[in-house]
Amino acid sequence: MIDTLNISFQHSGYNKHLLSNLEKVTEVNYHTGTSSYSSQYKDYKISVGDSRIKLTGSIAKQYYGNNFQTITRPQLIETMEELSDYLNFDLSDCKLNRIDVATNYEMNHSPPVYFDCLGQDKSSSWTRQPQWYSSVYWKQTMKTKLCYDKCQWAKDKRLQVPFEFRGLNIFRYENRLMSSPVISKIIGRQKALVKHLFDKDIYKYLIDEWYKQWQNIEKVKKLNFNLKNNMKQSEIESLMIAGFMEAMGEDQYSTFLQRLKDYNVFKHPSQYTRLKNSLEAKREINSMDNNPLIEELEMKIGDVEVYYS
Repeated sequence: MIDTLNISFQHSGYNKHLLSNLEKVTEVNYHTGTSSYSSQYKDYKISVGDSRIKLTGSIAKQYYGNNFQTITRPQLIETMEELSDYLNFDLSDCKLNRIDVATNYEMNHSPPVYFDCLGQDKSSSWTRQPQWYSSVYWKQTMKTKLCYDKCQWAKDKRLQVPFEFRGLNIFRYENRLMSSPVISKIIGRQKALVKHLFDKDIYKYLIDEWYKQWQNIEKVKKLNFNLKNNMKQSEIESLMIAGFMEAMGEDQYSTFLQRLKDYNVFKHPSQYTRLKNSLEAKREINSMDNNPLIEELEMKIGDVEVYYS
């Protein structure tokens, strides 16, 4: 499940032994009189400074050569051991700075077809970004989650799609934890270290958080524009509001909610939440029970236990 894994370690300042195994090292000199050295091993970029070593890259690409395939916890451990051997330095005590938890699914339709079924986050602290091309994002301070067309992403990056994924509709859901404090809070450790990821229970916490963030995305059902005998005016108004929301689409609806905040329409933040909840309730009341697109997503993404080991 883990893809991007950025880590660092504060060292004593004697960095010659850290550089001894690196190949094609580039030195960068700064006006302060300090310098740093950069290199690369497979997918990982390695930076060694006067007091800190940093590694940034993808565990999946390091192991498989691509991140279409999903890495397991034993493979993560194996990859970190390989990096440690290469550097002649135990990386297990390195600090975790960023973790992306993600996997890919083969779908019946092209991934963007599903995006309009994915609405706002249930928490007002997340902001849904307007759909861009073949991806949709939800953002919070130091956290991001997104869904996108993985094959289109590879084409845009001019990367080869692995043979077994070519011609398929590959939907990717990803949860990015982009700071050490965020990671520490989720795994329940005061200081989040690489070795914590080797623990089965802690690895499970990250997967559960990934799935929790998926569940927090509102799943938009199709409108059931059903006029009945003896409807109340309030019911008709609710139906019209739900119809207007569907006509807007998720991108314009998200932009509308953001503009309310930009123009300071309400005095208190809680008023935005109440309005959003009221609108979502009207949409839910007037929606059909079944949406095949949502059902397909939930069936595939909901099977989280296969990733626990």
